[in-house]
Amino acid sequence: MQMRRILSKRRSIGFYEVSLIATQNAAGVAAEYTSKRRRVAGTRQRRIQRGSAVIEASLTILLFLMMVFALFDFGLSLYLHHSFVNQARAGARYGAINPDLDKVKNVVVYGSPTGGSGRGRNGLDPNSVAVVRQGTPTMATDRLVVTISGYHFTWITPGWSGDKTGNPIVVTMPVEY
Repeated sequence: MQMRRILSKRRSIGFYEVSLIATQNAAGVAAEYTSKRRRVAGTRQRRIQRGSAVIEASLTILLFLMMVFALFDFGLSLYLHHSFVNQARAGARYGAINPDLDKVKNVVVYGSPTGGSGRGRNGLDPNSVAVVRQGTPTMATDRLVVTISGYHFTWITPGWSGDKTGNPIVVTMPVEY
C-alpha cells in the first residue's frame, strides 16, 4: 500500500512555523493528517522590532510622566491661588466690619484676628500681605484693599521645575459705616 501526499502547506505564525501534511492511500481515502509545529529562530527583523518597541515604550513613558508632573504642578498652583484668594476675601469681609488693619492682616495670614507666628496658612509669608484703607472714613468711598503678592510655590516638572512666583491677588471691599 502506497501513500501519496496530497497537501503540504507551511505557514509562519509569530515565532512558530506550522506544517500541514495530508496523505491518501491508493483508494483515495485520506489516511493521515498531521500537523507539525516548530519554533523558528528569530530573524534580524524581529530583533529590530523588539528594539524599536523598547525605544517607543521609553519615549512614551517619558512623555506620560512629564504630563503627570505637569498636571500635579498645575493643580498645586491652582489650589494655592484659590486658597489665597479665599484668605484675602475672608480678611476683607472681616475688615468691612472691623477695620483694624493689623487684625485684618492676621485674618488673611493666620485665619484669626489674634494672629500667630511664622508662616501662615499654606505657607503664606506675612510680608506678602498688604492691607490698605482707601477713601474717606465713614463715607461711601471708604474701602479696604487686601493685596497678596510675591507668594511662592515650587514646580517639579522636568524642564519647568523651580521656584515660581504667583500673580498678585487684590480684593476690595467697602467698609461698613
